[in-house]
Amino acid sequence: MSPARGPGAAENLWPRADGVAQNAIVDEPEGLTFTEAFVLEETDGGAPLWEIAAAWTGDEDRERHVGAVPVLAETLTALARYGLVVVHAFPAWPVVEDEAVEISGDQLARAVAEVRNWLWPEAQAGPIIATITDAGGVWL
Repeated sequence: MSPARGPGAAENLWPRADGVAQNAIVDEPEGLTFTEAFVLEETDGGAPLWEIAAAWTGDEDRERHVGAVPVLAETLTALARYGLVVVHAFPAWPVVEDEAVEISGDQLARAVAEVRNWLWPEAQAGPIIATITDAGGVWL
C-alpha cells in the first residue's frame, strides 16, 4: 500500500466492512482509515518509527518526516489503544530483543509526539519499534 495518492484525500479512506468510508481515527475498530491501514501494513514484522515515516513520505526528506509526525503519532497511538499494534523502546541499535520495554498509554503518546523519535538518529540511539499484533493482522 502506498500513500502516493496523498494521505488524507477522500479516495484514500479505508472502507469499513459495510463499505462506508471512514475518515477519522476509529472510535471502535470497525474500519480503518488509509493512514491506519498503511501503518498496520508497515508494522508487520516490526518497524522503527523512522522507517514508518520514510515509507509514509516516500523519501528521506527530514522536513517531510517532521510534517508527518502529528498524523502518524495519532494513528499509532490509536492502533495501540485498540491492541492492533504493540510498541517497544530499545536502549540501543541494533536491537536486542530481550532489552525491549513495552510502552503504552500516556507514555506512548508522549514518546510518539516527540519528533526526534521519528527521525533517523545521528548516533546509535535506541529506536522505538511498532509491531502488528495478531489482532491487527486480521485487518490486513
